[in-house]
Amino acid sequence: MKRYLWLCIPLAVALVWLGGGARLVTVLYDALQDWLGGGAVVVRAAQVKKSAIAIIVRGSGELEPVKMADIPSPLAGTVGQVHVKIGDAVKGGQLLATVRAGEIIERLEKSEQALRLGEAALKKSAEQHAAALNRLEKTRELLAKDLIARKDLSAHESGAAAASAERDLAQAQISQQEAEQAQLRRLLALANIFAPFAGVVTRRWVEPGGKVKSSAPVLTIGDPGRLKIVIKIPAKYLAAIHEGLAAQVDIKDFPGRVLLGHMVNAYRDTTTGGDGALAEIHLVNTEFEWTPGSQALVTLRLDERHDALLVPQQALVEREGRTFVYAIVDGKARRRPVVAGESQDEMVEMTSGVAEGEWIVVAAPRTMAEGLRVRALENGGERR
Repeated sequence: MKRYLWLCIPLAVALVWLGGGARLVTVLYDALQDWLGGGAVVVRAAQVKKSAIAIIVRGSGELEPVKMADIPSPLAGTVGQVHVKIGDAVKGGQLLATVRAGEIIERLEKSEQALRLGEAALKKSAEQHAAALNRLEKTRELLAKDLIARKDLSAHESGAAAASAERDLAQAQISQQEAEQAQLRRLLALANIFAPFAGVVTRRWVEPGGKVKSSAPVLTIGDPGRLKIVIKIPAKYLAAIHEGLAAQVDIKDFPGRVLLGHMVNAYRDTTTGGDGALAEIHLVNTEFEWTPGSQALVTLRLDERHDALLVPQQALVEREGRTFVYAIVDGKARRRPVVAGESQDEMVEMTSGVAEGEWIVVAAPRTMAEGLRVRALENGGERR
């Protein structure tokens, strides 16, 4: 058949040209090229269309209570007992831990010893005072009978006064030790650490036997009734985020469990050089038993654009750090650098590089190259 080909080609071109079908000339020429070159590469194709696309941002993080409190040790000392572990639910006023305040105990022991010595000194001074009063009384009786001189009475009066002062001093010292002991015992009572409100233990700072300073935290508890989660998002979405924005929160530890939250705050993350941001979402928890470390996925629906140019995700080609698609122009593949935007349901927004109505190759084969002849199929059939 090939030996007659040189006659068929000019004849066909002439007939078509005379009939005013320039487009048919191209079709015949393409068919001829396919026949001579073994045929064009068959590819799936999709048309670039304008459609609505929602701007959806997702992020994950750890759920933690909005209301948390570090419970400090009121005294310096050694942790004696910790009655709760991480994850335990506690009631308000429940005993959580005890602290052995060695310094205060030592001071109390010294005060008790001093009190015992003071009581012994008071007993002795009271006996001496009683004896001095007895001698003074006898001296007065003898003086009334003119049996002794008045100077002897003055000496016994001075002795009785000195004994009274010594007794009063001993009593004052005892009162001082008793007051100090009462204060030390009140301090020791603070060594019992109680929960300030009902919640869940989220951290143990010190284990039994560990040293702790005054005001240093021993435990942390949180109220699981209100939780928060902080997620990382691109900074470009900050303008579209507002307080009260609804958020969908999927609990990873409870598949299928979805909670509704709301945006509280969003701000730039200074640790990322300005490209990143952080968003804080709060939610009311009445549906699941929260434990420290619970992970969740947050979905934010920010906005919807109605004129986005969409192409299938499979149309994008990534090579050498660049993204492009292959457009079909006059039966040939033309490489087009593109910039991708939002994605939704396996469709990707093109912010530059393509035009509405163009046909592009979907899932381009590895042999795809600039200028390669292709025959496009749409929805399983050939696109005419």
